[in-house]
Amino acid sequence: MSEQVIIAGKGIAGLVLSSQLDKHGIDHVLLFRKEGQSPISLGETIPPSAMPLLHNTGLFELFEQTAYSKTSGYHSIWGSDLVIDHHFYQESPTAHGFKINKAALIEQLTELQQHRLQEVKSLKEVSLGASVQVNAVTHQGELEMSGRMMVDATGKKRAVLKLLNVPVKVRDQQIAFSTHLPGKYFEQLPYGVFMESFVCGWGIVSALDEETNVMTLYTAAGQADHTLYRDFESWPQLLKNTKGLKYYLPDAQAGNPSKIIGYDASTVLAERVAGQQWLAIGDAAMSFDPLSSHGITNAIWTANRAASLIKDAVQKNTAPDYNDYQRQIHELFTGYAKVRTQLYQQKHEWEQSLLMRDC
Repeated sequence: MSEQVIIAGKGIAGLVLSSQLDKHGIDHVLLFRKEGQSPISLGETIPPSAMPLLHNTGLFELFEQTAYSKTSGYHSIWGSDLVIDHHFYQESPTAHGFKINKAALIEQLTELQQHRLQEVKSLKEVSLGASVQVNAVTHQGELEMSGRMMVDATGKKRAVLKLLNVPVKVRDQQIAFSTHLPGKYFEQLPYGVFMESFVCGWGIVSALDEETNVMTLYTAAGQADHTLYRDFESWPQLLKNTKGLKYYLPDAQAGNPSKIIGYDASTVLAERVAGQQWLAIGDAAMSFDPLSSHGITNAIWTANRAASLIKDAVQKNTAPDYNDYQRQIHELFTGYAKVRTQLYQQKHEWEQSLLMRDC
């Protein structure tokens, strides 16, 4: 089995890349492993700065149709005792972003790219040479294929990078705990998104609809007592000194949420994001702190950039400019890391520690 491009990973990055390659008329296959859907929707935000990118990729209407809602800003208590109003008109003339229903978005993209999908159980081997040779395990046995280029879009699993022995550098050890809560609305906080820092962590609550909020608490792995974060009965204690987050917790008679999901939220950068016959996109290339609100934007941008590189390589029959892609990724990550450091230095609750070492 031979393809121009072999993509591994059916998240947003892989599906967006597949859609863009189809527009360029480039033959490819998208390998994916069937996984269960998360019971927790996070209502992640795409900021207004990403709207031109959505229009450029032709995905604006799809993102708009599958979003929970438009969002025009958020409120925060961060580095001070005051509630700060962050209205998006300060950032972009678009003045709104989208609160994403990730499961619905992936479902729609999957339907559109169904003709490119190939289910596998795992990747067994990726070798480079005159062509890329891929050995995968399917439910029927082993599948061998070759291609001109391999793309890792497997997110934080980084399945291809691991097989190619590409190291990554973990910049922090942040973990997250999320749950759905009964919807609560405060007229003083009209955007439906509120963020606040507290001792040993920070939290964000976002309205999915009138009946449901999602709350996520973040802390450092290996520092705080994680049993407190995994047990919802401890959340009132964790948030007792917050000025806003505690008021989003349900009343005692409402009972506790059914499930808390814990997951990795660390910042990671692959030491190399491209080679002579491969590319990494989305979280496989670099994963951002959720504080940035640019995780999905990163997936779309890297997928679009990879599609452009691949198109040039196929049409001109030359190797893509991997060095330029590597440089762009590192410039983006450096800029992000600088802003992240500045934000965490404002957190008086954590004093001198970006990783909450004193918790």
